Amino acid sequence: TEKEKKNPPNPADTSAGTAFPKYFAATTDPIPGQYIVTYKNMDKMASMTASSMDDMSDDLCRSKNGKLMGTYHKVLQGFTAQLTKEAAMEISQIDMVEFVEEDSLMHADAVGSWGLDRIDQRDKPLDMSYSPLNMDGSSSNRGQGVTVYIVDTGIKKKHDEWWPERRYAGGMNFVGDGINWDCNGHGTHVAGTVGGKTYGVANQVRLFAIKVLGCNGSGSYSGVINALDWIATNAAKPAVANLSLGGGKYVAVNTAINNLVDSGVVVTVSAGNGNIDSCTRSPASADKAITVGSTTQTDARSSFSNYGPCVDIFAPGSSIKSAWRGRATDATNTISGTSMSAPHVAGLAALYLGENPNLSPLEVTRKMLQYDATYEAITSIPGDETANLLAYTGPNACSSESDGSSCTLPNQCKGTCQGGVCSLPPGKFSVAIKVDSKPKQISWKLLKSSTVVASRDIDFYKSNKGPLFCDQVDIVQGTSYLFEIKDSGKDALCCDHGHGYYSIYDGNIHLTTGDEFGSSDVKSFTAQTGGGIPSPQPVVIFSNSFETGWNGWTDGGVDAARISWASNVRTGQYALRLQGNTAESTVTKGVKVQPYSTITVDFYFKPRRMTASTESFHLDVKKDDGMFLKIAEWKPKDMTNGKWNRGKVQFDVASTSNVIIRFRCVGDTSNDTVFLDDITVIGE
Repeated sequence: TEKEKKNPPNPADTSAGTAFPKYFAATTDPIPGQYIVTYKNMDKMASMTASSMDDMSDDLCRSKNGKLMGTYHKVLQGFTAQLTKEAAMEISQIDMVEFVEEDSLMHADAVGSWGLDRIDQRDKPLDMSYSPLNMDGSSSNRGQGVTVYIVDTGIKKKHDEWWPERRYAGGMNFVGDGINWDCNGHGTHVAGTVGGKTYGVANQVRLFAIKVLGCNGSGSYSGVINALDWIATNAAKPAVANLSLGGGKYVAVNTAINNLVDSGVVVTVSAGNGNIDSCTRSPASADKAITVGSTTQTDARSSFSNYGPCVDIFAPGSSIKSAWRGRATDATNTISGTSMSAPHVAGLAALYLGENPNLSPLEVTRKMLQYDATYEAITSIPGDETANLLAYTGPNACSSESDGSSCTLPNQCKGTCQGGVCSLPPGKFSVAIKVDSKPKQISWKLLKSSTVVASRDIDFYKSNKGPLFCDQVDIVQGTSYLFEIKDSGKDALCCDHGHGYYSIYDGNIHLTTGDEFGSSDVKSFTAQTGGGIPSPQPVVIFSNSFETGWNGWTDGGVDAARISWASNVRTGQYALRLQGNTAESTVTKGVKVQPYSTITVDFYFKPRRMTASTESFHLDVKKDDGMFLKIAEWKPKDMTNGKWNRGKVQFDVASTSNVIIRFRCVGDTSNDTVFLDDITVIGE
């Protein structure tokens, strides 16, 4: 049977029968009489103030003789309450309620570090040093300017690993025990691996303690959701949140994690220590988190580490030395667990953000998994549905002495070192596909004119399991080809069911990489006629999420606006609105496109009430002094109303100096609207 990676319903309490389909009992460690209620994301909720929603929640609790314990507004809209089981079931029946879940406990995932030494080099033996570098070989800034939120047992404030540099940024306590320090040690250890002076991956980050686990290493799901809600509201960005903890699968926690990522915070989580499928755990099964498994010093999967399609990447987690609690300001301890592997990856994310603070969480994830991770370095991974990727912080290049040896291309396929560069020779086409948890929906083909040169159909991915597939095809230099990939489920390779992607190369020339392409994506190219160094990687010309203003976009004069309605903003707190009325609503922005040959506009749009055949949404381009030309159009049948759709359009700009990009909403009533967010323009 096909395995769902993300968010299948929790097993409902069997005593509830089918009469209460929105009531879910805790799968493990329930907190008797305590429930988390999640509201639907409705327009009515979006228009309510926080105090009005709190009053409504309190009234609802009182009507059931319950007690309101806490409320959520950012990562979830809902509340925690003490209720009888019968009252919780009754509340689950209310139309505005998405579901009600029994609160339960979660626990810490714990069973100069060798781990640092391992992640800054592709292969062993280890060189007894740690020198993180950027992919071009330049020195890293070690995460300076980034804040990492350690969601754990707290942090020992005055520890030599961060206190002398004043990198302890503060703390919040969501346990309610009145002990505002780390009385366990687990959180301090995690913080040390993320950003300790000696033991940290990114030793210039600011560390903020978010205490959700008590002295015994346990806490509640409701406390974790409260903490995530606080981070979403108050995060100093660029930001990373690390959760080295876990418990039974919990829909509300996964939803909160995903919404925190959508707010602009990178989230790393531990896979868990049960030697089981991590898709059965939370937050390990949260779709938009980076879920991390553990490895040993021999590059084997740690015997305790969870596995499965929800694990995105592995990092060192066995016998990791780091900071610890205690009277001594230099206290250390050596412990094991996926709790120790996740902060390695949190530190790696901080290195990325220190170098480029404008990267979105999805861009961080893509860079880490699609380009940088070391492929097939790990042994003892059970089955064939777990990604064999090891975290890596070094440059992606061959040495000048390694010509002729095998290497790993940026798309994780095998290449050969040539002139100090990992590449394929001219005349070779390479396609890498990392499937999500629904591989039976994927197919692709490479065409020369109308003739299929190579292909993989759905049956291939149905019968050949495994997270990553690489194919190499002989092609004729100087000949035109077209590559087409399709997803029959129309949800592409990311991100509803995992972090999948495809990446294609012509020899050593990167053609394109894609993941959220909907039902299909195409790329035409002419096979290169010579060797040489690889073409430059795509360059982000600008990335706009409208948090600081219009970012250079201009209102065309017909009801375009920058809005802050929570239900119509994809990430952060602002988006643009185009309201068609009976005319065309537009926004435009000029872009300098030299020296690029192609431009890709990658964006998200949410149509509302765009249902009539006369209504449409357009992307137009004006090159230099020419006229606006329509290069993409979406009719109601091409988009989903009330949901965020992704648009990704590439066009040629050879011999062009400047272009003007225009988004255009064509409606026939005053309510025809398209919301725009997260617009990225990439030059190649």
